[in-house]
Amino acid sequence: MGRGSLLILSVLIVALWSAALIDGSPVASRKLMPRVTLQDVAKIKGAVLTKGGKLLSCGVGLLDNKASLVSADCLDFKDGKVDSSVDYSLHADSGYDGATAQFDIKKITVHPDYDKKTKANNVALLEYNLDNNVTWYNYNSVDRSKWESLIYVQRVLTNVETGEWGASKMYMHSVDDDNQCSDLSPIFKANKDDFTCNEIVAQAPTSSLSSCKVPYDTVYGFTNNIVYQAGFFSHAVVEGGSDLCKYDTVRTYYILIADYLMWVNSITNRIVYYFMTPDGNSDPPQSNPNYKMTDVSSAAPNGANVITGNQYSLEGKDASSDSESNASDNASDPEDSSDASSSDSQGDSGLSTKNTIIIAVCCSVGTLILAVVVYFGVRKCVLKWGRTTDPYASSRVQDLLTDDIGGASFPAGQRQHRDSISEDMPYDRPPPAYPAGEQRPANNTNGNANPADALLYQPGTPGNDHRDEKG
Repeated sequence: MGRGSLLILSVLIVALWSAALIDGSPVASRKLMPRVTLQDVAKIKGAVLTKGGKLLSCGVGLLDNKASLVSADCLDFKDGKVDSSVDYSLHADSGYDGATAQFDIKKITVHPDYDKKTKANNVALLEYNLDNNVTWYNYNSVDRSKWESLIYVQRVLTNVETGEWGASKMYMHSVDDDNQCSDLSPIFKANKDDFTCNEIVAQAPTSSLSSCKVPYDTVYGFTNNIVYQAGFFSHAVVEGGSDLCKYDTVRTYYILIADYLMWVNSITNRIVYYFMTPDGNSDPPQSNPNYKMTDVSSAAPNGANVITGNQYSLEGKDASSDSESNASDNASDPEDSSDASSSDSQGDSGLSTKNTIIIAVCCSVGTLILAVVVYFGVRKCVLKWGRTTDPYASSRVQDLLTDDIGGASFPAGQRQHRDSISEDMPYDRPPPAYPAGEQRPANNTNGNANPADALLYQPGTPGNDHRDEKG
């Protein structure tokens, strides 16, 4: 390989490396993650919540056909208690068995240590279908150390009246979170094992629901090539704005189901299901039914705003839409208030991330242009410096050739050089000198590694088949 080619290759490597360094995206560097499709998510039953026949953006931790968990912030309160006059319904999609369902909520239990101000224990149990037995259930992923990645999902109910469902949206994310997750949410910082955090939001299923961005509903853990339910949306914190319509920075927080399974069990007196890895090395959920988070003094730092509850119809300030500013530490009083994407959603990580990407791309392109200019400049110099003169073109050698070859004469207009010397004339003339040709590099062959063997299910440990349980 010639010097010019080596130079341009080196500059290109530097340019790409610089782009990687400049990309100051707010999340940690992400590892390669396994591929999960919407078909994998569709095998698990999911649900959405409605209030008075209107769809809410609140995530639902669907446990079985009799109980679910939601954020307590999604509910309407009156005199410190859940307003019993409000009608809530749960709509479950087809999932593994192809059967959709609608259930009217009959009983609501808010966690006794729920703190509306700080978002500690932002959990409420919904019960329905009380006269029937458990016929299906979801497995919950409880050991986050086994998660290979996280999948954030938005379930899409396109028609509340007919129960028609559209394709879900999903975003695959690293298990890791970044420093801003802790900086923007004190409750997350004090209880990292109870939450996941990310910087992504999604478009609402239809513009009629909201023209602003909304959080994903639920989060799933990817373990042993299977997707399992892990948590649901709790709250978001924004900087540079008061809601998810316009902001500079956003972090969304999802409360994990694992630590509240025993609390659910103490209320329902029923088995709740969770996943254990086939090797049996998974940690079970904590066993204290009275578990509660470590509480904090505020929900966000000064100047940041907490976004929680229903985020649909933000333009109309829906009744359960709740935006709180920590600058005043007072929650705002609630006021009264379709086509789904069939491809995987890429999410939106906010204006600051977009600006970072733009800067990184511009710097990369600028570096590349500079590299090209430098390459041609250096190439020109290399050609100039490395140009070799043909020895037969010099006047001295022509003098020698004239003396050596009989009858030879100089070209018209030329005469023998005055310093020509006929003695000691070389009989073995040097061959013409030419620039050395570039040598073809050896082929690089990358062998494809065999894919890792898929882990088998532990005998007796079900996957997401949601087997029926006879009551």
